[in-house]
Amino acid sequence: MSETINSFLRTGAIDLRPSPTEIIDGRGGQSWAEDRSLAAEALTDAILSVDLPKAGLLSIVGARIIGRLDLSAREIPKVIRFRGCYFDDEVDLKYTDARSISFALSSISRLNLAATSIHGNLLLDEADIRDGVTLYGGSLSGSLSCKGAKIACRDWYALDASLCNIGGALLCGENFHAEGGVSIARAHVGGDVNFNSAQLTGHKNRPALSGQDTKIDGQINLSYSSSSGGVDLRDSRIGGNVECVETVLRNKAKVTLDASGARISGRLDAARIDADGGIILRACEVDALTMAAGRIHNDGGGAVELSDIQTGRSIDLRNVNILGHVTLVDGNVGRDLILSGARLKGGRSNVSVYAEGLSTRGGIYLTRSFESSGGLDFDNARIGGSFYGTKAIVRTNGGTALSLRGTVIGGDLELQSANLTGDITGRACDVGRAVILDQIEVASRKPPALNLPGLKVGSDFSASKAVIDGGISLAGASISGEASFIESEVKGIGDLPSLSLDRGELKGQLSFAHAKLHGQIRLHGAHIHAVLSFDNTVLTCPRKKKGEEIVALIMRHMIVDESVYAQFAEIGGAMDLIDARVGAWRDVKDAWPEVIAVVGFKYNAITGSPKVTIKDRLEWCNRNKPSFALQPFEQLAQVCRASGNEEDARKIGIEMQRLLRNHNKSEIRKLVTVPWSFTLRVLIGYGYKPWRIVVPFVIFAIIGTIIFSTLHADGHITTVPGPRKLDFNSFRYTVDLLFPVALLGQRGNFVVDSVAAWFSFFFTVTGWFLTYIFIAGLAGIFKRA
Repeated sequence: MSETINSFLRTGAIDLRPSPTEIIDGRGGQSWAEDRSLAAEALTDAILSVDLPKAGLLSIVGARIIGRLDLSAREIPKVIRFRGCYFDDEVDLKYTDARSISFALSSISRLNLAATSIHGNLLLDEADIRDGVTLYGGSLSGSLSCKGAKIACRDWYALDASLCNIGGALLCGENFHAEGGVSIARAHVGGDVNFNSAQLTGHKNRPALSGQDTKIDGQINLSYSSSSGGVDLRDSRIGGNVECVETVLRNKAKVTLDASGARISGRLDAARIDADGGIILRACEVDALTMAAGRIHNDGGGAVELSDIQTGRSIDLRNVNILGHVTLVDGNVGRDLILSGARLKGGRSNVSVYAEGLSTRGGIYLTRSFESSGGLDFDNARIGGSFYGTKAIVRTNGGTALSLRGTVIGGDLELQSANLTGDITGRACDVGRAVILDQIEVASRKPPALNLPGLKVGSDFSASKAVIDGGISLAGASISGEASFIESEVKGIGDLPSLSLDRGELKGQLSFAHAKLHGQIRLHGAHIHAVLSFDNTVLTCPRKKKGEEIVALIMRHMIVDESVYAQFAEIGGAMDLIDARVGAWRDVKDAWPEVIAVVGFKYNAITGSPKVTIKDRLEWCNRNKPSFALQPFEQLAQVCRASGNEEDARKIGIEMQRLLRNHNKSEIRKLVTVPWSFTLRVLIGYGYKPWRIVVPFVIFAIIGTIIFSTLHADGHITTVPGPRKLDFNSFRYTVDLLFPVALLGQRGNFVVDSVAAWFSFFFTVTGWFLTYIFIAGLAGIFKRA
C-alpha cells in the first residue's frame, strides 16, 4: 500500500481497476484484492500532502477505501476524482473548501458535505450511497450532478441540499433514485433542476422532494419521474418552467404536489400527470398551467387547489380525470380556463368545482363532452370571454348543477345540448352577449330548475327545444334582445310555475311557439317591447282542489308594446289579464279558457281566429268571473269606435247595460228590474239605439188609428158643437195623443164619452212614456256606469 501511496504522491493518480480477466465490481462491495485497497487515513494524509503535483487531477479509480475518509474542515486545492471506488465507511467533507469533487460510479456508506464550499462541480453520477448525502448549508460554484445515482437514507432525506447555494444546475435525472427523498428547501440553484425520469420516495411524513422557499433561476423538470410522498415547492421562486409531463405522484389522501405561494416565471406543464393525492397551487403565480389528459385522484378531499392563483395565460385541464373537487376561489386567469373533455367527480363532496370570485380575461370551456359528477360553483366570478358548456354533462345528488350567482360574463353563456341533473342558479347574473340553452336537458328535484332571477342579458336569450323539469324563474330579468322557448318542454313541480318572468323586461319579442308547458306562466308586471307569442302552445296546470280556480297564465300589470298572439293549441286554466296593456290581442276562439280576468285590460286592437263575431267577443268579456265589471266591455267598445265600427260599439254598450242591470240582484228586485231592463233594451237599446222608439210609436199609431176609427163610427167620438166643423181623422187624432208636444188640433175639436176617454188616456200616457224614454235615452240617462 505504501508503494501505491508513493505513486499517488508522485503522479496524482491511482488506477486500481481490475484487469479484464478479473471479476471485481468497484460498486458492489465484493471481496477486493489487497493490492487494490487503501487505508482511509493514509489516503487522507496523501491528499492533504503539500508534495502533491501542482498540475492535473487527484484521481483514484477502482479502489476500495477502508475506514472513514475524514477531510472535514480542510482546504483541498486540487480537483479530486473518485471513480468506481468503494468506501467502507463515511466520507466526511463538512466545512471543507475544495475544488471540483467526483464520486462517479462509486459506492459510499455516507457522504457528508455540510457547509462545504466547492469551487466547481460535485459529481455523483451513477454513485451508490447507502446512508444519504448531506449538503446542508453548502455552496457550489458549479453544478451538482447525480444522474443515475442511487441514494438511500432511513432517518433523513437521501439527498439533503437545504440552504445550499448551487451556482450551476442540479442534475438528478436519468433514473436517479432517492430512497428517503430530496430536500433543496431554502436553497438557491443558479441553473436548472432536473429530476427527469427520477424515482423519489419520502419517508416518515417527509416529502419525496422538498423545495420550500427555494430559488431556482432556471427551470425544474420532473417529467417522466415518479415520487412517493409528495413534492413540496411552497413559496419557491422559479425562473423558468416547471415540467411534470407524465409524472407519477403518489401520496394517497394527502398532498402530492404543493406549490402554494410559488412564483413561476414560465409555465407549469403537468400534461398526463398521474397523481394519487391532491395538488395545491394556492396563491401561486405562473405564466400558464396545464394538466391536460392527466389523472388526479384524492377521494379524501380536494384534488386540485388553485385558490388565489395568478396566471398570465390559460389554465388547461382538458381531458383530465379528477376524483375530488377542484378549487379556483378568487383565482385570476390571464386567458382561458379550459376543462373541455374533462371527467370530474367530486368525491365525498357534491360539488366538483369551487370557483367563487374567479376572474378570467378569456372564457371558460366545458365542451367536448365535459362530464362532472358534482356541481359547478362559479358564484361572483368575472369572466371576460364566454362560458361554454356545449354537450356538457353535470350530475348532482339533488344539488345545484351550475351556480352563477352574481357572476359577470363578458361574452355568451352557452350550454347548448348540455345535460344537467340539478338546478342552474344565477341570481343577478350578468351576461354581456347571448344566453344559449338550446336543446338543453335540466332536471331538478329542487325547483326552479333554471333559477335566474335578476338576470341581465346583453343580447338574446334562447332555450329552444329545451327540456326543463322543475320550472324556470327569470323574475326581474332584463334582456336586451329576444327570448325564445320555441318547441321547449317545461314542467313545474307541484303547483309551482313552469315559468316566471315577473317584473322582467325584454327589448325584443318573447316566444313560446309550439312549446309545451305544465304549470303556471307568470308574467306579472313584465314589459315586452315587441311581440309576445303563444302560437300553438300547450299550457296545462295541475288540478287543484275542487272549487279552487286554476290560473294558467298571469299577465297582470304586464305591458306588451306590440301584439300578443294568444293562439294556444290548448290552455288548461284561467287567464289573468288584470290591468295589462298590450298593443294588440290576437287569440283563438277554440282555446278560450272558462275564466278570463280582464278587468283593466287595455289594448289598441283585438282579433281572433277563426272569425270571432262581436257576440263571441262579448261572451269573452263576460268570462271575467266570479265578479262582473264594466271595464272590459267599455274597452272593447272603445276599440270598436277607434276602428270606425260604431254598430259593434253600440251592441257592446247594450249588452253591458243588460248585464249590469241584471247582475247581483235579489229575486224580488229582479221581478221589477228584469222587465224594466228588457223594456229599455227593446225600446231604445239603453240609449245606444234611441231610434228604436220609432217602432213602438208606429205600432201604437196604427193600433190607435184602428181603435179610434171604430169608436168614431160607433158614436163614441163626436165633433164639438160650433160654427166650424172638422172631419174626424183617426190617424191624426192618435198621433196628437201620442206626441205630447204635437199641435195637430185634434183633441180639442172632438168630444169623447167614457169608453173613448179611457183609450185617449192610455194613448196619451203611452205617448208621454215613450217620449220620456226617447229624451232620456238621447241624454244618456240610462247608460249606467
